[in-house]
Amino acid sequence: MKLALKWIFGIGCFLFGLMAFATSIIGGILFLIAGAFLIPPIFDKINSGGKINRTLKIVIPIVGIFAGFMAVGISGVGEVDKAMDKIKEKKKEEYAKLTQVQKDSIANVERINDSIKVADRQKEAELKRQNEIEARKKNTISAADLYANYEANEVSADENFKNKTFYVTGIVEEIKKDFMDDIYVTLKTGQMFSYVNCYFDDKKVAAKLKKGQRVTFKGKCKGMVVTLVTMKDCEIAENL
Repeated sequence: MKLALKWIFGIGCFLFGLMAFATSIIGGILFLIAGAFLIPPIFDKINSGGKINRTLKIVIPIVGIFAGFMAVGISGVGEVDKAMDKIKEKKKEEYAKLTQVQKDSIANVERINDSIKVADRQKEAELKRQNEIEARKKNTISAADLYANYEANEVSADENFKNKTFYVTGIVEEIKKDFMDDIYVTLKTGQMFSYVNCYFDDKKVAAKLKKGQRVTFKGKCKGMVVTLVTMKDCEIAENL
């Protein structure tokens, strides 16, 4: 079985080596060397003095095949580049032979194609934005509605909102710090002494906020305590 495989791989290397000469002479030679070491009668003649040990007998064909593929691949890339350069040169020559009217016509077609591509990209970006807006709308609730859910049934509201991340939007009532010096924004709920408190870390944003301003926060709901619904780890988001 091993002998048959040596013959198969050896002949394969010879054939591939002959074909590789069209692309890379070095690659072709490497494949022929690998084939010579694999085919028993040829190897016996090469190793008539018995100086090539078992390790070299295995390593040389493996290295030869690997290096052959590398040489053929590199040479092939070079041939492709040359072919592409020839095509470009041919196009330049053909373009130089055109009349000015033909050149202007080609330029107009290219401008139209560019405009179509720009329009397609804009449509794609707008569609992506609309999809994002729709997805966010489904994950957004007003501070008033969030509080109303908790006021109506705290157990049910916890099932729907607690430890979940979503967007909450509302009007700023206060921008404050608690006793731990953590920043939070109080959003109006339409109820006396009842608010949604949104905790976040961005001092620069907090410094720019004003009472009466409409804002949207993305954060995790931590439930209700007395008359306050708390949102933690908040980030300010663009108003829809």
